[in-house]
Amino acid sequence: MGRHRHGREPPRPAHRLPVSDVTSGVDFADGLLWAATYVGLARYDGRDWRSYYAEDSGLAGNFINFVRSQGRFAWLATDQGLSLTDGDDWITWRRLDDGRTEIRLTRGARPAGRRVIERGLAHNYVLGVDARGDEVWAATAGGVSHGTRVGPPAAAADRAVPRAAPAGEPPERPATIGGGARFHYAATPEPLLPYRGHLPYKDFFTERSQFRGPGREEPEAPGLASVPIGFIGPLTVEDGAQLPAGVRPVPSDPFKTGVGRRMLRAATLAVEESNAEGGYRGLPFRIVPRTDLVLWGQTSNELVRFAGEDRVVAVVSGIDSNHNHVLSRGTLKAEVPLVSAGSTDPTLVEHNIPWLVRCIQDDRQQAY
Repeated sequence: MGRHRHGREPPRPAHRLPVSDVTSGVDFADGLLWAATYVGLARYDGRDWRSYYAEDSGLAGNFINFVRSQGRFAWLATDQGLSLTDGDDWITWRRLDDGRTEIRLTRGARPAGRRVIERGLAHNYVLGVDARGDEVWAATAGGVSHGTRVGPPAAAADRAVPRAAPAGEPPERPATIGGGARFHYAATPEPLLPYRGHLPYKDFFTERSQFRGPGREEPEAPGLASVPIGFIGPLTVEDGAQLPAGVRPVPSDPFKTGVGRRMLRAATLAVEESNAEGGYRGLPFRIVPRTDLVLWGQTSNELVRFAGEDRVVAVVSGIDSNHNHVLSRGTLKAEVPLVSAGSTDPTLVEHNIPWLVRCIQDDRQQAY
């Protein structure tokens, strides 16, 4: 087998990514690339891939929501607890039924120790994690947890174990890194600033988006009898939402579909009031309903159908931030104006797409 032009041998086939889609994220530090998925973890050191699963390592759970590198180590936010690893040794924190937290130490796949502490994770479903020095912040389904650790996984197995502390008393740190001041979007507290160990080249949302001048105008479709406006949300067939042949809706709880139904009624009421005043140049508006009770990829297909089959002039979206995230990328290419009426995803407007607007404050604006 030949060698690469940089003199490195190709990756060995013994380990590979757990799945083809890296759906949770990647992070890179000290020459190591960590790739987190919903079915396990993978590490690439520039030559070889190595995969990890809860069944053959100390990983808390295979469903990984987030990964954060810290030197040669990686923090893993999973649906069953928080893990820290260097690829060989592991520390895992897991909340017990009595409110205490179990700390498990693992060398490879072999248990190396266990300890139970009184205070620790607020919940085992960990959504995100960030670390700086010996301080760790974990976003969980039960709130934010703050803790400190002593030593890396390899040393901790022989010496000490991390000590978790409740949130509420973060240390004061100046908002200057490398001589520059960080912008606190939505008054974000200093300990919760994204990538707070670095000074970014540019901070967004420090000024309003600029109007760059008028763009091109597309002519109206010939023989136009009405002005179609798309609405996509958690709707069912009973609401008039149609799915392509062979596509089945995913199960949803009544609360979610109830919210989608009320949003559709509100949009319909707005259209009726506008039509009572003459509509658009005498043409009535009409709502074209579609559902986002589908897998994420199908949401982008629904946007394509809005643009290609229905020829809508704009789309109003519902409350599901995951689907709105997909729609924002689709509308960038389709150039269909998108009004996010219920999603609180902070990243929707970070793409700075001129024809994407929101009608509700995002998570960070509401939280801080």
